[in-house]
Amino acid sequence: MFELMLVVLAVVVMLASAALVFRRVTGGERQAVSLDSIMQPRDKAIGLARMLRVLNIQLRPTLFILGVGLVSGAVFSLFLSVFPTRLSLAVVAALILLPVTLLLINDLVAWRSRQFETALVDVVDLMYAAAAGGTPPLLALQVASEGAQGFVRKALQEIIRRLELGSSVDEACKPLLRLYSSEGVRLFADTLASRWHSGGDFEGLLQALGNILRERSFYRQRMQGQLSGARYALLFAGFFPYILIPFFLWKEPDWLVPLTQHALGPTLMLSALLCQICGFLWMRRILRSDE
Repeated sequence: MFELMLVVLAVVVMLASAALVFRRVTGGERQAVSLDSIMQPRDKAIGLARMLRVLNIQLRPTLFILGVGLVSGAVFSLFLSVFPTRLSLAVVAALILLPVTLLLINDLVAWRSRQFETALVDVVDLMYAAAAGGTPPLLALQVASEGAQGFVRKALQEIIRRLELGSSVDEACKPLLRLYSSEGVRLFADTLASRWHSGGDFEGLLQALGNILRERSFYRQRMQGQLSGARYALLFAGFFPYILIPFFLWKEPDWLVPLTQHALGPTLMLSALLCQICGFLWMRRILRSDE
């Protein structure tokens, strides 16, 4: 009966994961990007393809999902090789991988967006210094892009390339807003749009933007410091049991024999894994409280 409940739970999780994948693959591309709203209550899903682009994973969404499916098959084979008579539990163990992968990718994308917003502080400072010396806005943006590194430089160079080809500043900033849609990035795009559309005091706008970005970065660092204890506790609780298994196999291998030979051993192991995943999801909610 307990195994049947686990199978039903895994099927529900699998259907929810399939719905989430379908929404991200098909619905993310239809997201409208607008510079009219600076502060939005919550960012929309940006699509699996764009999530992979943010993480610099050069794969199509279908290939990525296929790869996750192959890993799930490997988990299924590994569990079945250890417990040959527990087919249903092997299926449950394989199906768990997909939602965990989606949540991990989503968190990595949010982490990359925060990194980009933090790097914008230096970009805005460079633009302010260049504009204060009489440099035109486009050239100031080029100076800032040359001082940036990695994915930040690539995003700024894409804006510069579109502007040089004759695109409007709204169109030039759309790829940036699609990839790194956060309040700080929207403020940066609106600052550029304000200068290109209506002119004005570009130096004052950049100075005010730099102050806002620094304040947001300081607040985020303070929140991360306050949540560091919970983060370390999560890492310890998540990895310490798997560190103990090789130690037990080395010192007292008989202690783990009931898990493989007793009738309830596989069920208890999978139940412990599900409890660990539920705890991970709850701690994830706590750690994302700064958003």
